[in-house]
Amino acid sequence: MGLSLISSGRIYRWLRLLHLYGGLLVSPFLVVFAVSAILLNHPSLQSSPAEPARRQASIDVPGGLKGLNLAKEVMRQTGVTGEIDFFSEQAQGPRISVPVSRPSVKITITADLTAKTANISTRPATFGERAIYLHKYPGPHVANIRGNWVFTRLWGVLADGTVYLLLFVTVTGIYIWYIVKSERKRGLAFLGAGCVVFAVVLLALIR
Repeated sequence: MGLSLISSGRIYRWLRLLHLYGGLLVSPFLVVFAVSAILLNHPSLQSSPAEPARRQASIDVPGGLKGLNLAKEVMRQTGVTGEIDFFSEQAQGPRISVPVSRPSVKITITADLTAKTANISTRPATFGERAIYLHKYPGPHVANIRGNWVFTRLWGVLADGTVYLLLFVTVTGIYIWYIVKSERKRGLAFLGAGCVVFAVVLLALIR
């Protein structure tokens, strides 16, 4: 029995520490998702976008390329990096348009493969657009080209990790609350309120 108590005490202390520092670790990501959710729901809070800068570049794309490989080659030759938003797998020219995003900019490459020229339009993203980019990406846009930029894939890993860590913090929070007997009554009230809200949302989703 004594060993059991010691073991339980150790588990409690470790979970409490992991709960505390896990919550601190995940908090910056939650701020990003919370602020971007507000901006998504209230577009009027966003500032007006700036005018894009334009430039032209020479390109010489090898024949036979199409789809994502074609878009990546055009990007490489024009010095553009970022996540390709959407692009037809069958596209092969002679005129193509490649929309590219990074958190800080929105880029559109309009290329004429026959004339071997490309026009690049680059517009700085507003604060709201940057936050929303991080909220939505690498989201369920065209599945075959999703995560074609390395930093988008990295952000996707961090976003998934945030969700898993938040679930862990939630479960350990319930466990810690249950262990502290003096908090059980007040905790039950808040837990009950949360369950009611969850039930209302669930009914709205399944009806």
